[in-house]
Amino acid sequence: MPNISVDVTGFYFGISNVDVDTNDSVGDAMRKAVAKSVSDNAADPSQPVLIFESDSASGFCTRLGAIHFEPPQSRQLNNPEGLDLQAGIYVYEDKALGQTLVPSWQYYVIDEDRRPKTRRDPASGDRYIVPNESSNVAGDGGVPAALELAEGDTIIWRLITIAFGRSGPLPAPSVIEQIQRATEVDLMQSMRPKKFSL
Repeated sequence: MPNISVDVTGFYFGISNVDVDTNDSVGDAMRKAVAKSVSDNAADPSQPVLIFESDSASGFCTRLGAIHFEPPQSRQLNNPEGLDLQAGIYVYEDKALGQTLVPSWQYYVIDEDRRPKTRRDPASGDRYIVPNESSNVAGDGGVPAALELAEGDTIIWRLITIAFGRSGPLPAPSVIEQIQRATEVDLMQSMRPKKFSL
């Protein structure tokens, strides 16, 4: 029975020593991570509890986060952003379409050497990164072919934003010409927030 870890990037949550079966889907593994976080919290009330919900029809993750009973610790050295982290619920939903920017939870599986888990194409032998689970995988269904969870694997979740609509209309031809003439440094200086200016 493999022993894996789960990290939720940006939500200050990580859990290790989650026992899973090799043929568990990522959804199965996440539910076991939730159960372990609950038992860890029962033993030590300061430990955070993982939140994971998936749609029963599609199987995709719909809600992910953690309940922190003490102020969570940022892994950034010396907290350079001056984050005011407090105890409470840190959770975000995977939003439906209908808005320009859509937050979406995505996961990655890496092995104990921090290499992305790969699958091999049965015909060519080519390796490729494990994709997001399809509808019959992330829920109660099966697993992708050749993806088996192994000792020391880590499932990493990241919340990304997808643009489903433009930020604005096309710029005027003169602006496009200016962009084309600009050097990379000039372009970065003009487009970056002041905080990140060169």
